[in-house]
Amino acid sequence: MQVKLGYSPSQASRIVKLTKEQLLKQGFGWYGKKGVDRVPVEAVDAVLGLKLSQLEG
Repeated sequence: MQVKLGYSPSQASRIVKLTKEQLLKQGFGWYGKKGVDRVPVEAVDAVLGLKLSQLEG
């Protein structure tokens, strides 16, 4: 995903981290686990203010 959209691996990691923080605030405790490195695209959309699902085709 990060290469297709122009994000470096470190930027993508930061976006995932920010998204996980938002999900935790919403009560999704699962995302507090250290090994979880995937988040829903809809949650990333909310953090970035984009519609990634439309960009990926």
